[in-house]
Amino acid sequence: MGFGPNGEFVCHLTPGMDDYNIWELGTDYVLGTHTDELGVQRVAIYDLERPTPRD
Repeated sequence: MGFGPNGEFVCHLTPGMDDYNIWELGTDYVLGTHTDELGVQRVAIYDLERPTPRD
């Protein structure tokens, strides 16, 4: 899970991302390394999106 400087909840990673190591967390992205099933390590960046409020 990711939290902002004021402690507000910002995001969470989905299940299955246990091998994703976070290096940097921005306001709209997360940057880290991911190791695939063959053991190859890759840099991966993902967009962070806030859920839309439900009515």
